[in-house]
Amino acid sequence: MKRKQLLEIINLASFIFEEKQYNTFMKYIYSKEYTSARLYLDAIIDKMDLILDRLEFLDDNDVLLLQYKKADILMDMVVELIIVNDREPRKRKQVSTAT
Repeated sequence: MKRKQLLEIINLASFIFEEKQYNTFMKYIYSKEYTSARLYLDAIIDKMDLILDRLEFLDDNDVLLLQYKKADILMDMVVELIIVNDREPRKRKQVSTAT
C-alpha cells in the first residue's frame, strides 16, 4: 500500500469512527487483513443505514450523512486493497522431498 493511500485511509477512518472503532479498523489495515477491515466497515455502514432511516425526517443529520458518504469512499478503497492484494503472487513455501 502506498503512503498516500494509507494517509487517505487514516483521514477517512478518523472522521468516520469513534476511537475504539478506529483502532480496531486500523489494526486490520496495518496487519493487511483487508477482508476483515471490509467486513468491519460493512457492519458500521449497516448501523449508519439504520440510524439514517430513523432520522430521515430530521434536519440535523448532516454529520452522519457526511460520515456515511466518507464510509462509502473508504469501502471502495478497502475493496481495491483486497483486489490488489489478491493479484500479488503469493509466496509459496518450498517443499523439499526426500528420496
